[in-house]
Amino acid sequence: MTNPIDSTPVIPHRGKMKLIGDVLDFSDGWGLVAARLESSSMFVKPNGEVEQIVAIELIAQAVAAFNVFESFQEDKPPANGYLVSVDKAEFYAAITSNEDLVIEVNLDCKIGDFQIFNGQLRFCDKLLAEVAVKVWSASIVDGV
Repeated sequence: MTNPIDSTPVIPHRGKMKLIGDVLDFSDGWGLVAARLESSSMFVKPNGEVEQIVAIELIAQAVAAFNVFESFQEDKPPANGYLVSVDKAEFYAAITSNEDLVIEVNLDCKIGDFQIFNGQLRFCDKLLAEVAVKVWSASIVDGV
């Protein structure tokens, strides 16, 4: 992929709940997404820090964008995805507002309609969090 693509049309999150920005790159089983939490975000504390738990939502939204782009690449309709569980969440450093964050997601395994993704949240070269999420996806034609 040569140019970043706006994630807005491909994820269901809107308004204050849309936390990710452009999809920077993706390939088979891998994706890179930008994020920036402005100081006006409801997730930012008065001191400029962001609750670490927000890293889980950032990574889950990056997974959602990755899955839609992968569907387009495979010429399939996008599926509805649901977060089933957080299998791992490790927080290493504070997330602060007005920083250009990068989220990397890697598909660890796929079993039927279930997928496990490992995600990393970074600011520059600093690892802020690692999160593993399990998602369930069902085709829209399945009526879900």
